[in-house]
Amino acid sequence: MKSTVYLVVEPIQIIASDLAMNVQEYDPSAKVLIALTLKEGSEILESHAAVRLAFVHADPSAFAGSILARALSNRGAQVIFTGDAAERKDSGIFVLQRPFSAQTTAAALQRAEMSERA
Repeated sequence: MKSTVYLVVEPIQIIASDLAMNVQEYDPSAKVLIALTLKEGSEILESHAAVRLAFVHADPSAFAGSILARALSNRGAQVIFTGDAAERKDSGIFVLQRPFSAQTTAAALQRAEMSERA
């Protein structure tokens, strides 16, 4: 069975690692890739075409025009935003509120999966 690939883009390494650990708790067979910047996330995608979902710490408005946003969209990958700017947005995006836990991460992943099937 092929494992699902997730991408975590988070500038603070310990937070990125914690989020990756939560994803693996939700999906033990998952492969979780970590990038500290949007640019690094784009570079990772060059060799990992099968990313299904990305957690991205970025302002959703600024992210929309980025190379990473286009690359994820071209792959059909979903995005769950994290961070202050994302938490201030009204709606229309998936947001993982802080402080996050294994349970809130799992709930965000389940919401994304349900919308994927809709």
